[in-house]
Amino acid sequence: MSKTPHISADELRNIISYNPENGKLVWKTRSPSTFSSSPKKSADIKCKVFNKTFAGTFALSYKAKHGYLQGNIAGKLVYAHRAAWAIHYGEWPCGILDHINGDGFDNRIENLRDTTQKMNMRNRKKSQKKCSKHVGVRMAPSGRWIAVLGLKPNALYLGTFNTQEEAIAARIAAEKTYGFTERHCKN
Repeated sequence: MSKTPHISADELRNIISYNPENGKLVWKTRSPSTFSSSPKKSADIKCKVFNKTFAGTFALSYKAKHGYLQGNIAGKLVYAHRAAWAIHYGEWPCGILDHINGDGFDNRIENLRDTTQKMNMRNRKKSQKKCSKHVGVRMAPSGRWIAVLGLKPNALYLGTFNTQEEAIAARIAAEKTYGFTERHCKN
């Protein structure tokens, strides 16, 4: 999400405060000039409602399924880590913002870096739970381990096992039975 945001960093600073040491964003008290009037509500009424409801509370604090904090400003989606960067540095990040420690909810400035997609992916944690060091062994959605021999569509299903070790043992036994060499399909 490196596209140009709909709000400038200066405008953002006027409506949200940011603590770089703990990464928290808080809505500031706003003036009626930050709201537009509509046929149903004046800017003054919108301002009073906003200040009573939101001023002093955490901003952009919705925990999304994808692991980041987000919220809306003027009806547009804004990610908390990008807003934190913009408020702290006075400009929006140019590239991808990487959470150095891998925690998408930790928006301390020391945990954020403006980087490329390639560098961001290099910081991605490898799943130890679902991966196996042995080819043909993987974790099923149920949490059990599956062993197969060969590739789809001709793969030979060897079974589902309670542990990774059991699945690896079944795979090794099948390799011997079907004449696989030590060099075949090894990482």
